[in-house]
Amino acid sequence: MIQSKQNLIEAIGSGNIYVEPLDPELISNSSIGLRLAEDYYLVDPVERMAVDRQEQYPEIIRQPLVDGKMLVKKDQVILSYTMESISVSNGFCAFLAGTSDLARLGVSVAISHFVGAGFGRDGPQQLILEIETRAVKEILLVPGMRIAHLVVCAVDNAHDEGKDPAGHWKGSGPHSTLAGRLFNI
Repeated sequence: MIQSKQNLIEAIGSGNIYVEPLDPELISNSSIGLRLAEDYYLVDPVERMAVDRQEQYPEIIRQPLVDGKMLVKKDQVILSYTMESISVSNGFCAFLAGTSDLARLGVSVAISHFVGAGFGRDGPQQLILEIETRAVKEILLVPGMRIAHLVVCAVDNAHDEGKDPAGHWKGSGPHSTLAGRLFNI
């Protein structure tokens, strides 16, 4: 069940959901607003790659801000982070949803984030965002703006099945995907 504002506030207060920095104004009746961090990276396009061959992955190039804003050009994919670091206990999972105001401007926050139960238990993490625009040739995004909603759901009969034999949460270790390489930059 998607958590209400009151349930979100209680879960944050009890430590079952951690969001830092937390702006209480961004807690709505069914989600927590997340903001855009300042750093962003261009995924340098390549002609062809095999997803099982990391040596073929495109280069990730840090981009400078343009007058304090992120420049997103049509048909480019940029990677950025949420300003907030999060974690959820094994009693909750979450997913990210884009904002309708950005979608109406042609900005797609191509979010592929299912936040599994226990995410960030070894330490809260920022979430990586894949951002592109299709409607305009260039758009400037402002760091600190609301970029996505974190929709939190309760997990029935939660337990520790998300841990590996060493006791670490599955999926919270070293990142192997293209976007995960950002953590190593």
